[in-house]
Amino acid sequence: MNKFTRQLKLIQFSAPILAVLALGASYAHGQSSGQSGSLSNGDRISVPLSDPSRPGTVKASLVNGGITVKGYDGKEIVVEAHVRGDGVHARVVTDAPPSPAKQEGGMKRIPISATGLTVEEDSNQVRVGSDSTERAIDLTISVPRQTSLTLRVVNDGDIVVNDVEGDVDVNDVNGAVTLNHISGSAVAHALNENVKVTFDHIAQKPMAFSSLNGNIDVTFPADL
Repeated sequence: MNKFTRQLKLIQFSAPILAVLALGASYAHGQSSGQSGSLSNGDRISVPLSDPSRPGTVKASLVNGGITVKGYDGKEIVVEAHVRGDGVHARVVTDAPPSPAKQEGGMKRIPISATGLTVEEDSNQVRVGSDSTERAIDLTISVPRQTSLTLRVVNDGDIVVNDVEGDVDVNDVNGAVTLNHISGSAVAHALNENVKVTFDHIAQKPMAFSSLNGNIDVTFPADL
């Protein structure tokens, strides 16, 4: 289990309470890897996998909002969350924390925003969500290409996946599902909107595509 998992098992941002977390060495790790608790219009965090040599799994769910996942040539899961709307967010701005090198293991204050983002990593399985049920939250998740996905959305947003080579299982009740240039297997359901899937390669596994009130468009490789 890596330092990130052991020392910062659950990351949660919620306004307007000011949280004081004992980040210890994980704060220094976040600084070196580009991790930050808050952006001007949302939250961003980089999550190292327990074993980067093995493929990971991301499970993300939202009540209100949309999820976009894109594969890239990296080893960490990078999660960005934004409150949909005019870009104004409730935030608590604190003084800059002291240098981690000078006060490693000390108490650090972190900014908090209104996305309610929660991220948890355990044995290469990353769970992402938001405790915000009134606001629409848009998640953008960058993953190593060989990552399997389980994505769930209920209202007010679409699910979009690009350039992923793992197994994909997505369900969107009131939004559309679009899977572009995926390689692996897919189970895709959109109750009230369209399902569009384009495969570059496929895995020989059972797959399913369904919609009650939308169209289904699936493009397989020519050599299938």
